[in-house]
Amino acid sequence: MRNSRYGFGKFTPIHADEKIRYAMILFSGTEMLVPLLILKAEDERLQSLAEPDH
Repeated sequence: MRNSRYGFGKFTPIHADEKIRYAMILFSGTEMLVPLLILKAEDERLQSLAEPDH
């Protein structure tokens, strides 16, 4: 998926035991720049962010 400057990519692994990865892609004209890998935060980290400070 892409507009004129940004895109979103899904990278399916060759080997079944590897995870599917996602990236944000920047474009300069028609040239694709280095993709920025998007990683999901660990569940414990997400939970700690959701808890209010004491």
